[in-house]
Amino acid sequence: PVAERMTKSLGLTAFLENDANSAAWGEFWVGAGRGASEMVIFTLGTGVGGSLIMGGKLQRGRDQMAGHVGHIILYPDGRECGCGAVGCLEQYCSATAVAREAREATARGEKTGLENLDPQTITAEAVSEAAASGSDYCRNLMAETGRLLGIGMASIVNVVDPQVIVVYGGMAAAGGLIFEPCRKAVRELSLPPASERVKIVPAELGGDAGVIGAAGLAIRRTD
Repeated sequence: PVAERMTKSLGLTAFLENDANSAAWGEFWVGAGRGASEMVIFTLGTGVGGSLIMGGKLQRGRDQMAGHVGHIILYPDGRECGCGAVGCLEQYCSATAVAREAREATARGEKTGLENLDPQTITAEAVSEAAASGSDYCRNLMAETGRLLGIGMASIVNVVDPQVIVVYGGMAAAGGLIFEPCRKAVRELSLPPASERVKIVPAELGGDAGVIGAAGLAIRRTD
């Protein structure tokens, strides 16, 4: 009961909110999703988080579990996920997954463009930078990551028909390397007209999204 304890300690009303929900509301309120009524966010970081806003309202679900887009199953016989399932999108599209793939390939002796780095220090940011510098391996890895992300998004588009899908996190800085294959997969695999109308865009608020969104959600709860 963190919110109750904070309220008692501070003498001020406190609320507890999921970090992805807070970032989503920030982007919906004053960021990349402003003006929309239906928005989905994919947060690409250590894992893949997400949140759904439908009809201008944050969807938490009966058990506060709505929006876990990172646990869409891509491969029924795929990598084991920390959630206990296998083949989750999180295991292929998170920054952690991208770094892991590049580390394993470099350690195997593949020409990745990252050979000058200790494999254990390779990050998704390093992969993105190598891709931008011309590494074919890293460009292909980012493209495949974008394609798989788009496959997951296509399922979301078919289920909830959002106006906007926002991609949040450092991976969004890869730009077209991620977004072009992602958008292509969504166009090919989701149903029209939703597939033709949905916008897939990078977040605008950066690291401030969660703070701004938390403030916005608190304002709504106290109105």
